[in-house]
Amino acid sequence: MPRTITDLSFLLPDRTLAQHLVALVACLEGRLRRLTLLCFDSSVITDDLLEALAPHAPRLISLSLVGCKQVHGPGVHALVSPALQELALEAVAMAPEALATLAPQLSLLQRLTLTTPRRFNEAPAFFGALTHLLHACEGLRYLTLYARSGRTPSGPSEAPSETEAPLPSWRLDPTWLECLCQSRSTTTLEGLQIHGIGVSLAQLARLAEAPLASHLRELAVYLVDADMQGLARVLHAFPALRLLHWVAPADRSV
Repeated sequence: MPRTITDLSFLLPDRTLAQHLVALVACLEGRLRRLTLLCFDSSVITDDLLEALAPHAPRLISLSLVGCKQVHGPGVHALVSPALQELALEAVAMAPEALATLAPQLSLLQRLTLTTPRRFNEAPAFFGALTHLLHACEGLRYLTLYARSGRTPSGPSEAPSETEAPLPSWRLDPTWLECLCQSRSTTTLEGLQIHGIGVSLAQLARLAEAPLASHLRELAVYLVDADMQGLARVLHAFPALRLLHWVAPADRSV
């Protein structure tokens, strides 16, 4: 492994790779800055593996774990350091309570991507954990949330291409929305993407009243009750917007 490498990304890692991953990273002698493990509902990547990896990657600035169904939290905690700037935890097995305990390490976080839990009854705990994370972040620039049944975005500017979809089961928590509008992130956020989670026109209007409206550049939402005239009125409050993606239920005219 060349010692000049600072970024590692593995697509669908198998057991053979998992067996050698710690040794590979150890060869970099602490130089690793970005790690991406993109699985598809796989049990290959575990907390034990990530904990063994952590001493050899003490200064990560970016961590992305996707589809790692045997990652429950300890491995993430071992890898996350106060230097982390980008974190994506998508379709992992972390409970909301475990997610919330990451907050003290995320003060420098700039990009955050999360998926909702599998069960709807965990929604209050999930949005509660997200509140803790927002309070911890001092300069969050991009926030992406999406329901697990939705398509996985591959970057902060990508939105699902499907425009005809049933009414989403997940709805945006109004208490969390108010937290977002009053948090420090409202002065720094440049991108807000919410996929597969229903947002009302009234909630979008609340965002338009927050300080973030003046500098938000990317916005993606699933509007469950918007009409074209109402949407147009609200969007006037976002003068810096460069990317807009909205999805409406297929049985409604927008």
